[in-house]
Amino acid sequence: VNKNTSKEDEDNYFVELYKTMIINTSKFNKLINKYQTISYEPTDTELISNLKKMETITEAIIKEIERDESMIEPKLRLARDFINYYQSKSIYFLDSLCNLISSGVKNSKFENTIRSITKTLYDFGNEYEKQYCKIMEIEIAKIEAQIKIHEMNSQ
Repeated sequence: VNKNTSKEDEDNYFVELYKTMIINTSKFNKLINKYQTISYEPTDTELISNLKKMETITEAIIKEIERDESMIEPKLRLARDFINYYQSKSIYFLDSLCNLISSGVKNSKFENTIRSITKTLYDFGNEYEKQYCKIMEIEIAKIEAQIKIHEMNSQ
């Protein structure tokens, strides 16, 4: 969204961004379920745990964005990188991982790629946490301001 964008276009952008986040969340959750059903030795319970953590963080982001209707746009503005990059790339990598494992091919190229994707998904789990903290900055600032007001009024 740039300075020359009309208010209506900007509103539509944020509506579409929010819809994208919801659609991406659904896709990612379905891919987690797909990954859990794939027979691959050894079953990577740590990766499943990391993916579930990513799912939980995404749900927390959605709840935070929805929590205060007056703050939806600023929070979506902060969530833009999360939605456009991390969510979409997580879907791509998890889908690719499922496809490679499902193929049944067991050669070094596939195994190396599977390991690389797995590492990337672990890295993304950390990035999901950072993105959530970024989105929470507005709320944290509001909470801190309310605490200061309370402290000033209590003196």
